[in-house]
Amino acid sequence: TKPVAGAARDGALGFVKGLGKGVIGLVAQPAGGIVDFASTSLDAVKRTATQEHIVRRVRYPRHVRHDGLVRPYIFHEAMGSYILNVN
Repeated sequence: TKPVAGAARDGALGFVKGLGKGVIGLVAQPAGGIVDFASTSLDAVKRTATQEHIVRRVRYPRHVRHDGLVRPYIFHEAMGSYILNVN
């Protein structure tokens, strides 16, 4: 549409100018679309990669004695074991 609009406004010289603008637009618009697609895709990857899920303990880890038997959970034993074994 650029050559027709240029010809209507400035005659033959406008037609040539419009033709140049049309050719540039023919190249620039797809290139801009590709750049926009790549930018949006990389932004989505960045957002996905930077999401952090903070995991917090609900309770202290169970205290397991030297014999290795798993016994029922006792809060004060678990808390004491955690306090004494913190690295």
